[in-house]
This record gives sequence, C-alpha cells and structure tokens, in this order.
Amino acid sequence: MRVGFRLALLALACLALSGCEAAPSRAESIGRFEYRWGSKDGDYGSTDRLSPPPPGRVGDQDLWVRARLPARASEPHAVVFFADPLGLQRAWVGEHAVYSGEQWPVRMLPSDSGGQLLTMHFSSSHTTKISGLSVGNGQDLTAQTIGREYDQFVIGALLAFLGAILGLASLRRPRVPAYAWFGLFSGALGVVTMAQTTLLSLLLVPSTEFWRVVQSGAIFLYPIGFVRFVETVFGDTQRKLFRKISHGLGAFLMISLALDAAAIADIYVIKRFVYPIVLVTIVPIFRMMIPRARSDRNARVFLLAFAVLFVIGLPDMLVGMGYPILPFHTAHWGILVFTVGLGLVVEGGVRDEPRSLE
Repeated sequence: MRVGFRLALLALACLALSGCEAAPSRAESIGRFEYRWGSKDGDYGSTDRLSPPPPGRVGDQDLWVRARLPARASEPHAVVFFADPLGLQRAWVGEHAVYSGEQWPVRMLPSDSGGQLLTMHFSSSHTTKISGLSVGNGQDLTAQTIGREYDQFVIGALLAFLGAILGLASLRRPRVPAYAWFGLFSGALGVVTMAQTTLLSLLLVPSTEFWRVVQSGAIFLYPIGFVRFVETVFGDTQRKLFRKISHGLGAFLMISLALDAAAIADIYVIKRFVYPIVLVTIVPIFRMMIPRARSDRNARVFLLAFAVLFVIGLPDMLVGMGYPILPFHTAHWGILVFTVGLGLVVEGGVRDEPRSLE
C-alpha cells in the first residue's frame, strides 16, 4: 500500500506539471454591465462584475442584465461564452434568443450582433451570478480557457481522483483512519479547485441545482477531513478539541443544507463563512504543531508544506483583498504541494506510529 501511495503522489505531481502554456487568443471579455433587480423595465445600475451578485436584491428572484457586445461579435462563427452561469434562464441579442434554460454555455451569435445589447434574465431563489462573459471565435475561446486554466483543472481532477483512491484504500485498512480523512480532504478540495475554473463550464452544465450543492458542500467537507486528519495523526493531546471542531463543522453543513432545501438561505452564500472558521481552526493546530516540530519529523513536514502553501497562495489572497500582483492564479500549485506534504505525513505516521492511528 505504501509503495502504491508514493507512486500515486508522484503521478499527481508529474501530471500536474504537464500543464500547457496559455495559447494566444483573440477572444474578448466583457467587463461592463447594467443590471436591475425585479422587473425588466426601469432604471439600471452599473457594475463591472456579476460574481458575487450585484447589490440591491432585497428578496427579488429576478435579475436583468444588459451588456453591449463588441464589434467582433459580427465576425463569422462568433460565439458568446457564459462562464459558470448560476440561475441564468434566458439571453437575447435583439429579438434573437441565444440561450434558454440549462444549455451548453457556448452559444452562436447572430451575424449582426456587433454593437447590439445582450440581455440576460436570471431567476432563482438561490444565487444568481455569472463568472465571466467572453465573445470571439469558438476556437479562440476554447484555446483561451484551456490555456489559462488547464493546470488548475488537472490538479483539481487529480486531487479528486486521489481522494477516491484513498477512500477505497480506507475500506481495506479500516484500522488506519488517516487514509479515510486524508481522502475526504483531498477529494473535496479537488472538487473545489475544479469548481473555481470556467473550464468546467465547457464540460458540464454548471447551473444545475445538483452541481451547485455539490461544489458548495465540498467547501464544508474539506475542512472536516483536514481537522480529522490532524486529529488522527497528531491529536494525541488535543483530540477532544479537534473532535468538537469537526462535529461543529458537520452540524454547520447539515443546517446549511436544510436551510438551502427550505429556500430560507442559499448554501452558496452561507459557504463564505467557512473560510473564517478554517482560519480560526488553524490557530490551535499551530499551537500544537510548532513545539512538536522539534522532535517530530511529521510535524516538520506538515509545517514546511503549509509554509509553501502560504507563500505560493499569497498572490491569490492579495487578489481577494483587492491587490492583484500577478495576471494568473497560483494557489492551486500551493494546494498540490501541501497535499503531497500531507501524503508524506500519512506515510510517516503509518510507518512510525501505527498504534496511534488505530
């Protein structure tokens, strides 16, 4: 099992490193929108993005959005790409319908679309949003999306696959729960990593309620897997604390799913509270891990992997704070390194402290 696990980690790193370079593209992104909640007629506000949804909802389920298409929308074979359209019901260019229901998000445009208004109607008791809107030749859009996000998507898919493999391994080794919790962490984090790409929109119809709940639920699950993993491998002195944290996260997930099913609150919105909880959870983990690192090799590996994750993911954190310093995302590479580090910790824990894992 240990040899196979090392090979799986090696494959994970090598396959992710095979990502392709961003291809040159003539696709054009639309960055200015007019929007109105409620009825279609009336005054429209202005925004430069639709994810998260623009302000002013106040209980309305209907969102109307308008955007002026560039001149290239009249070029032969021009298409529009609706990236991650949650709640999008219909879209028109003039009198021509270009999107209806949960369709594939790359849609052909009428030949005279350049300069016309694209009107979009979102309707949902849950989240209504779109991550991006691009116009161009279909091949250009595909090349742009694949070239920009291939590595992140591959890393996410491999993490999800690793999670499935570890889940199966835990069935064969039920007395080593580290495999199961590491698998839950890796699998859920892989789903989250893939869900953050618009490339997923080219492969799935992402506006379905099922996928919305799956990707939101994964954000709740990976912290549970992480906390239980730390408890299993390192938590001999803080086991009760980590168990309470994981139970609290599990209860939070169940309550959120119930509120979402009853249309009282949207799980897509509730999930934002998970990240502050994760940050608070890290504090007792580090208080336990830093003194232990003096004599415990696995604790040193854990801290080193986390440091690499922080350094590599820092540019993305700065983007979230409004300070973009790089034109591309980096956090998924830090996630890959951190996952490989946890894999080494699992191997060291099984080899050096088998009794503590039973």
